[in-house]
Amino acid sequence: MKKYQLTIIFCILLSLPISSLANAASRSQIISPKESITWLYENSKENIYLLQYPQINPDVSASPSVYTEQLILNKLKLNQLKQYNIKLQPTSVKRINAEIKNSKNTCAANRIKTNSREKFSVFSSPQNIYLSHKLYRLPQDLPPPLSLFNNEEKIISLVDFFDHYQQLVLGIGDEVSYGSFIDNEIGKVNINNIYKRGGSDHLFALTKMMLAKRIDFILSYPNEIKLNLPENQQLESYRISGSTPYILGYFTCSKSELGRQVISDINKILANEYLKSDFHKVYQQWLLPEDMPELNKYFSDEFGKK
Repeated sequence: MKKYQLTIIFCILLSLPISSLANAASRSQIISPKESITWLYENSKENIYLLQYPQINPDVSASPSVYTEQLILNKLKLNQLKQYNIKLQPTSVKRINAEIKNSKNTCAANRIKTNSREKFSVFSSPQNIYLSHKLYRLPQDLPPPLSLFNNEEKIISLVDFFDHYQQLVLGIGDEVSYGSFIDNEIGKVNINNIYKRGGSDHLFALTKMMLAKRIDFILSYPNEIKLNLPENQQLESYRISGSTPYILGYFTCSKSELGRQVISDINKILANEYLKSDFHKVYQQWLLPEDMPELNKYFSDEFGKK
């Protein structure tokens, strides 16, 4: 009897290391490796602040879109149990769609949501807000005819506008979306009136071309034009009738299981950041004072407070 009991005890003791190893193996399976994310950004003057990544505190002197992008990148890397290995990769706006479409682990910030992009991308809650594009040109001796404007002093139609100015050229970014309405309007304008600029930092390049009088007009958000102008440079600007008063920018990732996971984590971070004062404060440094009251109204509508 004693021999039988000793045999049982001996077998139990022998089994303990094996059981411990099995449990250790089971635990190692639970701990998953970091997910690798390729994070695309336009190689532009505005995005120079991203080169400071991964600093701990986002820079409130950066543009609103870059500030929020810094914030998200740092929280994904530092505050999410380090589950993401994020590699920043500069590229052109034209390449971003193709890269996201052809991969399962690519993300980008500050993207406009369109039906065509939703076919291969998943989008976050709003990242930032832009007052709608204006048409800008150098000051002229003669203003455009009043017949081209409605009673709100907005251009009635880009087609009619450039039918009048048949010899003048509007510079736009190649494969850049200006929102569904303006994209559709541009598509109706005579191609002889359109110059498309590809490559990195297209808005800076187009602004330089306009200042050099190589093109006549550019389209820009009010909170982006200021960055690209010499100090005290004056411009004429015109709003376009029918366009939305503001446009939202979004984070976007590849339409995959990993992409949806990243966007879900981004949304959780944004929901908390919307309530913080810095989320609004950065706009004050980038918009002209006369644009702030309008921005404040739409900001409150989208984010709940300013």
